[in-house]
Amino acid sequence: MKLKTLLGGVAALTLTACYDPFEQQTYIDDNAEEMEAFAHQPITDEGIPYLLFKILPQGFPDIYGPDLTASIGLTQVAGEPLPVGIGRIQSVSAPFQSIATNCAACHEGKILNDDGSITRIIGAPNMQFSPNVYRRKLVDLVNSPNWNAEYLVNLINSQPPGFFGFDTIEEEFRERAIVTAALPYLVEPLRQGIMFVDSRYTSLEPFYEVRDGVNYMEMPHYGATDQGVEFAALFGEDAIPVPSAFQPVWNVGRKELTQWGGESQSNLSRNISTGIYFSTVQPGDDDRARPYIVDYAKTVTAFVRDLPSPQYQTSYDVDWRKAKKGKHLYEQYCAGCHATENLTIYTPDSLGGVDPNRALSYTQNFLEVNGREGRAACEKFGIEECSTAGSPRSATDGYLADDLNGIVWTAPYLHNNSVPTLRDLFRKGEDRPVEFCVGGMRFNHDDVGYTGQCLELYETNRPGHSNGGHDTYAVMGPLMYSGDYANDAQDPAHRKISAVIEYMKVLRYTQDEEGNGRMFPSYADIAYGILND
Repeated sequence: MKLKTLLGGVAALTLTACYDPFEQQTYIDDNAEEMEAFAHQPITDEGIPYLLFKILPQGFPDIYGPDLTASIGLTQVAGEPLPVGIGRIQSVSAPFQSIATNCAACHEGKILNDDGSITRIIGAPNMQFSPNVYRRKLVDLVNSPNWNAEYLVNLINSQPPGFFGFDTIEEEFRERAIVTAALPYLVEPLRQGIMFVDSRYTSLEPFYEVRDGVNYMEMPHYGATDQGVEFAALFGEDAIPVPSAFQPVWNVGRKELTQWGGESQSNLSRNISTGIYFSTVQPGDDDRARPYIVDYAKTVTAFVRDLPSPQYQTSYDVDWRKAKKGKHLYEQYCAGCHATENLTIYTPDSLGGVDPNRALSYTQNFLEVNGREGRAACEKFGIEECSTAGSPRSATDGYLADDLNGIVWTAPYLHNNSVPTLRDLFRKGEDRPVEFCVGGMRFNHDDVGYTGQCLELYETNRPGHSNGGHDTYAVMGPLMYSGDYANDAQDPAHRKISAVIEYMKVLRYTQDEEGNGRMFPSYADIAYGILND
């Protein structure tokens, strides 16, 4: 025992610099203003009035229920007037304060712990948030019979002093006076703006009702955007608008190409385009690329460029000896494709037949218009960082193999969220779940995936939702298993896969103080973990 303690002390002296267990929190503390923008400032400087947003549960319980934050899949932090993912700002087009979503709405995951507390996973996909659901609730709101000035004014005036969370009562009543005076002139323009955004989607409904036998636009797609929707609406091309999973936003500066298929070479240009896209100002208006949208995109792009992924072992137990075995197997069968520097675009067929629809939606026409407004904004404001780097690529028809930075936090897996757990990804396609629930916040640490409430039933037999592929020997080597995991724990294949999963729980990209990056853990990191277990 004394020898082990001594060796542990030596290891601590020589290996403690291998990693900082609180690397992400340290980074967030050092970049507090940028974190504030990411989580609490809006992506655009116009939206619905802040006061109206605050009264939605009271005035429209049939749409939002009693808990506004839960109804839209966001997280409420004590002491904050708005949930994480919603920001408030002085509107650019009106004298009142407005709200809009921000980066954290899609890119902050959550785990519900056994004690009822919620752990925020900054930068991870938010599987409780659906842009479709958020949009449709706004559509239902502005088409409600109660969407009229008289009802809304009375609702605002009926709230007690202090209800709206302003710093002072004077500020609150000044805002009340401004909004209630403006509402008779505001109700219809707000409805038109929200319906304009919705029209990008609804223009496709007749086509997809016939094609798929279901109204595709009624599918919520939690944790995903609808890839190709606006493009298909603009060009009428025969492209399925498929779920495109939210990607994590950790250390985005480490990759030369972004998005699932490497379609963009500039995170900044893409983020500016996103801010413009979520604006209700219509195409052709000269002020779509406004200074605030560009400045916000610059701030959050700089923040996520080096934002570390959170470390699993900081909060949860790791079997480091098993992880060491898993590292050997991972390096032998996985690391070749999943290397940070690998920019190869893999076709769906080369990946064993993964769902091709997202890749196919990126036709040459789409690539030329995708991000066009973002690139134009870069030129308008003289931003060299993205004016040239964002030039369109050729159609890729495939997917990048990510380096799996923070993979433990990003279930469900594949580009369309079609595989519920990491363990399921090691099964043959025909043995993976045909349907499963999406939206749970409980975390299954053995299989690595989420369980709990069912916000959406994911059905893999729908177009664009296939869970096949990434299951051939050419892709996975011997790391495939077909059978009942629960009953075959002693099977050699099961033990190998469990070891790789244990290693992947702690797999992440890290940087030293000089900005030099590497994948964690190294063998020295694992040795440190074993000695301090």
